[in-house]
Amino acid sequence: MGEKLVRDIVILVLIFGAIWAGFAYFSKDWKAPSIEISREQEQKLGDIMAKKVVLTEWENITAQYPKVDSAYRIIYGRLLNQVPLPAYNYRFYILRDTTINAFTIAGGHIFVFEGLIKFCESPEELAAVLAHEIGHAEKKHITKKLAKELGIEAVGTILGGGDDNVIKEAGKLVLSKRFDREYEKQADHFAIDLLEKAGISPYKLASFFRKLNEAGLAYDDDLEFMMTHPHNDSRIKDILGHQPAAGFKEKPFVMDWKDIQQSLNNK
Repeated sequence: MGEKLVRDIVILVLIFGAIWAGFAYFSKDWKAPSIEISREQEQKLGDIMAKKVVLTEWENITAQYPKVDSAYRIIYGRLLNQVPLPAYNYRFYILRDTTINAFTIAGGHIFVFEGLIKFCESPEELAAVLAHEIGHAEKKHITKKLAKELGIEAVGTILGGGDDNVIKEAGKLVLSKRFDREYEKQADHFAIDLLEKAGISPYKLASFFRKLNEAGLAYDDDLEFMMTHPHNDSRIKDILGHQPAAGFKEKPFVMDWKDIQQSLNNK
């Protein structure tokens, strides 16, 4: 091998090494640009998407079932009482659909499907799911997801009252995307803390995930993002690793849960 060839190889190695080192250094510290959407804009965005996307796709049946509506209000009311200065004027809906599902959109709009209420073994399990969804809202995960999936310009277009078809397609796109693992973990931890403050065992969230596993629903891609990432087993382990504060005492909901669930079949 000639001296010139060796020298060229050494130079190439040094160049690639410098490129790799630079990439590793800068990529470690790189952060996505912050999303500047005010609470008022987010509330408006959520109002538009609830009206023009979700409630055109599914029927809100809350008012049609007084027993369910009353229980629902008691459950989410106890949770919200433990959120100091809630970020939004929260609104909760029950959608007519047998899917075991729940999701949150911008502006504090939280939706659960009829199928989820029938699936939960207790009001405390439903509270655990709602606490998780409130966590997504309070952590601004929805706004960050919207901006990531649609771009900040598209969000601005929607806020400006853009074309209805564009809004619907944008909404469906966002609803079909899952949160990433870090967001799910943050929402789980928020729920653990909120449940404990509300006098509900944080382990109810773990029992909900375990029930999903037992029903063979852990990997169903048709289910909502909260149920699939990260894997339910690791989430159960994480939740069970939490130690409630000394003196924690459960305050069970006083309601006939089976009768409330049954009332969904009476109309």
